[in-house]
Amino acid sequence: MPTIQNHSKTIDGITYTTRTLPASKGLVILPKLTGLFGEALMGLFFATDEEDREELLENPQVIASAITTIAEKASATDGLLVIRDLLDSTEADLVRVGDAEVPGSVFTHFDGHFSGRYRHLVEVAFWVGSINFVGP
Repeated sequence: MPTIQNHSKTIDGITYTTRTLPASKGLVILPKLTGLFGEALMGLFFATDEEDREELLENPQVIASAITTIAEKASATDGLLVIRDLLDSTEADLVRVGDAEVPGSVFTHFDGHFSGRYRHLVEVAFWVGSINFVGP
């Protein structure tokens, strides 16, 4: 039987570690993420393997499309809170806390850590989403 596992990845020089979400939490978050990112983008993301997902996340047009979609849909939903909730079990070796960068919870320091770094936020969210909903 699969267990909750830890996964790590370095994105823009910051090493993130996340645990897979319990299934009951994932089942609540997934439809909200699909509503936020749109079925087309989520379908594309789920239909690709890990290497192709990496290429998608390196494509500025994909990131720009994701940010635009989030901006359009977040105002009508609690979309940004869904992204924060997705990152509930995610830690980083360098979390922005005021003027300092220290190890800590991305969820707890969400606002400060991702302030002005929305492209980075999308990359982290897609990585955590892929760990939880597509598999490593």
